[in-house]
Amino acid sequence: MPLVKATITTSSPPLPPRPNNANILVGMLSSSSNISRTMKALDNGYSLAKQEKFYNGIYNATVRVLDTCDGMSSMTETLNLILNDSVDVLFGAHCTANCIATAQAANYWNIPYFPLNCFDPRLDDSTLYLTVIRFFGSLTSFGASFAAYFKRYQWENVAIMIESEADFCNSALNAIQSSLRGDMVTVAEIVQLPADISSLDASIFSKIRRSARSLCKV
Repeated sequence: MPLVKATITTSSPPLPPRPNNANILVGMLSSSSNISRTMKALDNGYSLAKQEKFYNGIYNATVRVLDTCDGMSSMTETLNLILNDSVDVLFGAHCTANCIATAQAANYWNIPYFPLNCFDPRLDDSTLYLTVIRFFGSLTSFGASFAAYFKRYQWENVAIMIESEADFCNSALNAIQSSLRGDMVTVAEIVQLPADISSLDASIFSKIRRSARSLCKV
């Protein structure tokens, strides 16, 4: 679907929701390397909405490329989409800092926000982020499921292995740590691994085995 430029400019909050057969303008935040993936996810959602007869109109998308991961840049681009492009809905953002900033702006301006790659447990607070529609389940519940499993088998020590510089892994780690420590489980070791572990020194697993009863790979 071709990308279009918005022509409407406003300095006030968006209008009330439109009928389900009206055209909508989607504001999309994406890194340059993820534009095609984000557009595919958007198209898949649109096709499903048409199939289920939730929405019978068409949509256009205006895209803001954001290759930095900091809240200020994301807030700037989000406000450009809301105030200058007059979008009806927000979609995307590719890291936690960007997602949190966009969610705050979307909540203030009462704009629906679909965060595509956002895993931070703070977004679980539906009293704070009223307009966020999560693609993925709550990582708070994800962490709690680990705690329940450990309690069932009475495991008290764990080592956690995560992929370094991966946003999902960092957020999942925080959720798991919080739940395990709340249940008095000791996180004996946190090991950050590269994405390619084919040449990893096997001695690291021996070291982990000495310090922990079980191993989680996130």
